[in-house]
Amino acid sequence: MDKIADMDKYALWLDSFAGISIKQKFQLLDYFIDPKSVYEKLEPNYEYVVALLGEATYKKMLLSANEEYIDNLQNDLYEQGISYISRWSQKYPKLLASIKKPPFILYYKGDISLLQTFCIGIVGTRHCTHYGADCARNFARQLAENDITIVSGLATGIDTCAHEGALLTGKTISVFAGGVDVIYPSSNTNLANEIAKSGLIISEHKPHTATRNYNFPLRSRIIAGLCRGILIVEATYNSGTMHTKDYALSENRDVFCIPGNITSSASSGTNRLIRNQEAICTLSTNDIFNYYYITPKIKVLGESGDKVGGLEGQILEMLNNESINFEEIKSKLSIDAKTLMQVLTKMEIKGMIKKLAGNMYIKKK
Repeated sequence: MDKIADMDKYALWLDSFAGISIKQKFQLLDYFIDPKSVYEKLEPNYEYVVALLGEATYKKMLLSANEEYIDNLQNDLYEQGISYISRWSQKYPKLLASIKKPPFILYYKGDISLLQTFCIGIVGTRHCTHYGADCARNFARQLAENDITIVSGLATGIDTCAHEGALLTGKTISVFAGGVDVIYPSSNTNLANEIAKSGLIISEHKPHTATRNYNFPLRSRIIAGLCRGILIVEATYNSGTMHTKDYALSENRDVFCIPGNITSSASSGTNRLIRNQEAICTLSTNDIFNYYYITPKIKVLGESGDKVGGLEGQILEMLNNESINFEEIKSKLSIDAKTLMQVLTKMEIKGMIKKLAGNMYIKKK
């Protein structure tokens, strides 16, 4: 086994002890340099380890410092369909490795090669407006269509819309604040499963770790660390989204903001960042493409007279001159609510229709 693969398994060993906090693990690595040294030099450094972690944890580590214990850890992950890499792995992204406290281990489900791609983070409030949702989906869709991987955190609101938009045309990475097997919020279970199949889910927390509030800022540093820049769609100035902005600026990442209605609290933070020149005012994806000297792909559009077929075409025809309630659409098409909701959601992401208050839908001009 080569040195890098060695480090991976010793990182897994170090991360397996529930009594050691993330902060303490970083302290150990600062002292020992790498996880293999922690594993091999526990006894000669008894006093330091006990002072940091306590006698009970030291004894657990000493008893577990054997190949059989590590093999069991690896087999357990394999049975759950979970993989991992350490900071010493060749698969670990250089951009993330450059931040002040890069995760020393990443658990994942999906395509790990996406960590090596050009990434842009899209983040924002959980309580987004229809405007914010539209912007997040459309920007993510257009960026992903041009081979940019969209990174976000699976939260409700802007994060969800960003992942949905990216999945339409390209790839997305979701960073979890708990274990990769703990989907939060549970309402995004289907979305998370789709990302695991065609994108990537990562976390620095071992499986079964519950999602806790104090882990969200840790997640924000990973989102910022993975990306060349982050796009804030809607956020209040004191929201958790500002953690991501702070990490991005501290690590010399670019921060883009979409301006919003000056009377909307959801855009109070983004508008203030633009005013204070802490972020780049972003009106379209072309602003991002131009900033990074990216030439967007040329789209071949159908003629204006082309008709959209299937259920989408029937719904557009129905909404041609008026807004219609969900139940009325369902009744006229004689389909079940679940199927209709899936079709309407896709149409909304594509920018074909818009959802209004009262579960009403209208065709976009």
